[in-house]
Amino acid sequence: MPVLIDALMHEYGMTLEYVTGRDLGRPKGQGLSLAAGLMLYTQIALRHGNVPAGPDYLEQALIRARKAARDVANK
Repeated sequence: MPVLIDALMHEYGMTLEYVTGRDLGRPKGQGLSLAAGLMLYTQIALRHGNVPAGPDYLEQALIRARKAARDVANK
């Protein structure tokens, strides 16, 4: 998590309060959702040439489902 927070602050100029959602408890406070933070972090990695080495979680679930369907069909 510290790497994610540091990257978002560095790349996008976000404050620590915004990235961690600490501002949310204040009137008109804003914060970043975890999903948005991870999406932005992925874009940072791709922009710097870091290509994913394997399947992501969705792809892993699809691979498992395909294998299960194949196993059922072969019985």
